[in-house]
Formats: sequence, structure tokens, C-alpha cells
Amino acid sequence: MTPENKSMRELQGSGHERVGLQGQSKFRFGNYDLIRRIDVGGMGEVYLAHQRTAFDREVAIKIIRSDLVHDTTARKRFLREAEVNAYLKHEHILPLFEFGEEQGRLFLVTPYISGGTLSRRLQAGPLSLVEVHQLFTALVKAVAYIHRRGVIHRDLKPNNILLDREGNSGEIYVRLIDFGIASIQGMAASPPLTTAGTEMGTAAYMAPERLSGTSAPSNDIYALGVILYQLLAGQFPSADQRVSLPQPLEYVVDNCIAADPADRFATAEDVLNAFEYAYQYLNASSTQKMSPATPPFIPVPGDDLISNNAGNNKQQVKTLHRSDVFPRSSSPSFRPPGLDAFDQNDYGSPTVNFDLANIQDKPHVTATHAPVTGHNVPSNPPRSSRPRRNPTLAIVTLLVVFLLFATAVLFFFAEVQPTLDVSGNVNFGPQVQLIKQVFHIKGSVSQQNVDVNSATIPVKTLNSSKDGSLSGQTTGQRCILPPLFDCQQVVAQSDVDGLSAQLRQSLDDKISSDLRAQIHSQNGTRVGTIQFVDASVDVNPQVGVDGTSVTVSITGQQGQAAYIVSQDARQLARSLLQQQVEKMGANYILLNSMMQVGQPVIKGADNNGNVLIDIAAAGDVQYQFPSSQLQDIQNAVKSMKEKDALAFIKRQRGIDPTTVTIHLSSGYIMPGDPQKIKIVTINPASYPAVFLPQVS
Repeated sequence: MTPENKSMRELQGSGHERVGLQGQSKFRFGNYDLIRRIDVGGMGEVYLAHQRTAFDREVAIKIIRSDLVHDTTARKRFLREAEVNAYLKHEHILPLFEFGEEQGRLFLVTPYISGGTLSRRLQAGPLSLVEVHQLFTALVKAVAYIHRRGVIHRDLKPNNILLDREGNSGEIYVRLIDFGIASIQGMAASPPLTTAGTEMGTAAYMAPERLSGTSAPSNDIYALGVILYQLLAGQFPSADQRVSLPQPLEYVVDNCIAADPADRFATAEDVLNAFEYAYQYLNASSTQKMSPATPPFIPVPGDDLISNNAGNNKQQVKTLHRSDVFPRSSSPSFRPPGLDAFDQNDYGSPTVNFDLANIQDKPHVTATHAPVTGHNVPSNPPRSSRPRRNPTLAIVTLLVVFLLFATAVLFFFAEVQPTLDVSGNVNFGPQVQLIKQVFHIKGSVSQQNVDVNSATIPVKTLNSSKDGSLSGQTTGQRCILPPLFDCQQVVAQSDVDGLSAQLRQSLDDKISSDLRAQIHSQNGTRVGTIQFVDASVDVNPQVGVDGTSVTVSITGQQGQAAYIVSQDARQLARSLLQQQVEKMGANYILLNSMMQVGQPVIKGADNNGNVLIDIAAAGDVQYQFPSSQLQDIQNAVKSMKEKDALAFIKRQRGIDPTTVTIHLSSGYIMPGDPQKIKIVTINPASYPAVFLPQVS
């Protein structure tokens, strides 16, 4: 029975229904029909499947292996892979469709990519420079993206790089996959997802510092260098069978796979820039080629650029020269140790556990003791004319020497030797505290932009104009013999005044409504009252003229309102809160996700016409540990007693004393070697509740 059929039968035996489709055997797994197995990895099996609720679209579904269903660490690692993948969104990273559990089997679903892996493509030999540029730049962009998101892949290799051919264009897209052993900076797994003293990875692409448990972007940069060399040369970097690359590309590879992380490129963006420069230089036209007399240079990252040679200070640079072919050379350049043993069989590149205890040299402390022998004194020595020595003094001297020696031995085994063999983990978290304040800011008509220094925001104005007319009955009379004989209705002044007042009030209400709507659309808050400018009134017929009705008209009734934009006030409040955080000292950061800003409240105006505004803001502030502080703590607590080290660490700046724990492999004395003290910073278990202070 083939392994594929065996795995399918295991799924069937787990309660998954088997169905037939056009004569083809397949198995149902939840919402998916499994067609065939694609691959088997360290944690799961990958199948080509059809998603029934998505019109049977083709997907790849990764299911945790049946033998790992009850393995807590494997399940947590599987969950971490899905969590990290869901956290990422990039055109060169395979997206996550779904994550779930079906009858105890964890699974995750991604698009199905039929183009195969970069590993399979490399079996056909090295790639052209154009192909390398297309694939490698896409890969480095994906790595740079995850590094900006705080994710370290830690298992970059051709097997984890899918090649996706889009349509009939022939263009190939890179899709980075498998974040099973990825780590997130600042996030500590609980419990750890690797066993103490072990590391996971693929040997050919594993940076040397991984053997000491270091997880950093330099791990991925090292792997990028190995992959780039494979793309160009078709083999692993090897001192025995080395393919000489053009110097611009040699420069990029060398500064990726340097043994010391400090000698590598600092970021993936630096790798991309250097590779792009080398590619452009090698593809330059004949008119653009640089003269050999003045070749371009790039300073080597991490090197000491000032060296003393015969008393003269010179800058060490890496000179780039153009080479149209890849000649082989019999004089291999430096390569990090450990890469010479790999051959074509390593294209499988399995991800495995490494036992660091079998790789790193263990320190040994030995002590030698010379046996002390004495000489027998004759019972009857010959007589001498010299005076006899006092034997008591000799015995006391020997006792003193013996006691001193015994004390030294006891001190060594009680105090020194335990610190040489012991290793320790120190865990602590950062201080997190709530900061809140009501800020008193100003608004000014003359201010054009938000000014943090003067705590002033602009006051803006809006205008509105309305026209209207209103008619009414006349109440005036004109009689020959008042009040009874021959009376006629005429326009009275009271008629005009009453209609004018009604019309003006109606226009003012319309203007007010219009201005309020405009301010609301600007997300603003009105300052003061609306100011009206009365326009002149036209009357028809005029006062005193015969008529039973009269019409008054007003043209250009004006209104003006001042307002502030609420967003301006909130922006200023955020900046002022950030200033308060900066006063707390370096390494304190304001957590944007835990910040709240209230609505501005108009309090009045000062003698200069400035609007006085109060606005409340609050947020959580967290301390970030610089690497120099962590190193100083390592050096300070070495050889300390555990309780003294605990008290010392609790007093350090930015550390939450309630989170400090120390775990020693044995004894109660901290290691004497700082390298054996591993410091792990943990995320806060909870954050203070954020609430705004009341604006009085």
C-alpha cells in the first residue's frame, strides 16, 4: 500500500466519507473533497482538494499528521503557522483561506499553486540572470515585508518557495509559504515551541547563530544569500567546487552569508538595494559601463572602515567589476564553515530538530591534585652539634597550608564550579502604565495649521446668504371725514415692519440651518453664535399707497459662523500626549491601539479673541528594552546568587517587578558566563484600562 493510499485510508477511518467523482476516488474532509496528496512535511500532509462551498475551486489543504494529533507542541506550532500566515498580506506570500479543526485534525487552507517549488526548478540547473532578478527580488520583498511586521521566517529554502505562472503571459510569481517555525519579535511562545537545547531548521540554510538559539532577521538574510548563490551557480556554496560569480553578485552573496551577523546586511531592504545595484550594473549598456579605472564601490556593512596600514588610514571598500560570464576559479573565497558537506541530495531540504548539546562545545573544568608524600624520619638520627628544630612549628605550618588548600577547594566547588556548568533563563516584562490629561488648547482665526508648540488650531469661518419675500394684508386707512366717510385701505408702516420682522426671522433660521449643516459636514464644532448682517427691505406698494395687500422683499440677508475642526483638536491632543510620554524618558512608547481622545469642549474666549478649548486624552505607555540594556543585565547578574540577581533585575529601569522570574538548570548561583544567561522579554499579560479624565 502506498503512503498516499495509507494516509487517505486513515482519513476515511476517522469518519470522513469516501465519494466518487467521474470515476476518480476521493475523500471528504469537512467542507473539502481530497483529490490526492501533494507532499508530507514535518507537521502535516498537504492535499489537492476541491472546496465544495466555493464552486469546487482547487485549494491546497494542510492537515496535521495523525501521529501528532495529541502532540501539544505540534498543535501549538501548527496554530502558530496559521496565526502568522493570517497576520500577513503580501502579493508574494501565499494567503490563508481558512483555519479550523475537523474531528481532532487541525487544518489550514491556501490557494493551490500548480507551478511547483523553486527546488524542483533548480534541479534543471542554474537560472539566467534575468530569471534570478525576477524571482529573487520578489522573494526579498516578501522577506522585507515580514521583517517589518516583526516576523522572522527561520526556514527560508527553495522547498518553501512556490512558483506561480499567471495566465498566458509567461510571467512567474513567487509565493512564500510555510511559517511553521516562524517567530514573532517581542512574542514569547508559552510553552516554548522548541524543546530546551534544540533548534528547528534546515541545515543548508541555517545561520551559525541559530545554533546558539538566536532568532533575528539575520537568520533570514543568511538563507537569502545561500538561495541567491544556488540560483546563480546551481549548487550550494562550497570551497571544493566553487563557481566564481561576477564581483557585484559575489559582494551580495558574501555580505549575506558572513559567519558573523554583524558583517551581514542589516536589513532585507539592504539586500534588495545591493542586488538591484549589481543587476543594473551588470546589465548596463556599453555607453553606460563605468571605466575600469574608476569602478563603483559599496562599503562593506559591519566592517571597521578605518584600518591602519603602515601608519596610513585607508577606507576598506568592496569594488564591483563587470563580468559577462561566470568563470570557475581554483582559488575559493571564504565561506562559512559547515557548508562544504552539502550536495544535490540536499534539494529535499527537510526541516529537522537540532540538538544543540551535540553541536556546541561543552566547557570542561578539571582540577588536578598532586599527591603529597612524606619521608620517614629515622628513629635514632645521628647526633649533631647543630641545635634541634622545633617540630611544633612545622606541624602548625602544614596544618595552615592544608586548611587554606581545603578552603580554596571548597570555595571552587561551592561558588565557582556551579557557575561554570549552570545555565539560566531570565524572564521579565516591561512596565505598562496609564497616562491621561486634559489639555488646554487655543483656536485662532489667524492660525492656518495645527501648531503643537503653541498648542493652537485654526478657527475657520463659513458664510451663508438667503433671499425672500412675504406678503400680507394692509391695515392702514385714509378717510375724507374720518373715521366714517369715504375711507380707503392703504399701506401702513406697521404693516411693513411686521412683515419685515417675520421675513428676516425666517431667513435667519434658514441661514442658521444651512451653516449648521455645513459645519457638521466638516466634522466641526461651532464657536460662539452666528452673526447676521441685515439687508435692506423693498416694499411694494410703498407706505401710504392705496392697496389691500403689501409685499416686502429682502435680498442678500447674510450670516457668518466660526468653527473648529474636531479632527484638528484631536490631532493636537495626540501630539501633546506623545510629548508627555517623551518626558518620561527614552524607550517609552505610546500604544496607539490603547489611546483614546475625547471631543473638544469650547470654554470661551480670551482678551485677544482666541477661543479657549479643553480636550481630554489618555493612553497606555509601554517600555521597550534596548538590546544594550539586556546585555548590561546579562553582564551584571553573572555569578550572582539567584536572590540577589532577582532583586537587582527588579530595580532596573522599565521592568515590571511582578513579572521577573529566574530558572537555573542547577544550584542557586547565576552562570559565570553571560552567554549562558538567556534573557526572554515577555509581553504584558494585561494592560491598564484606558479612561478619559473629566473635562470640568
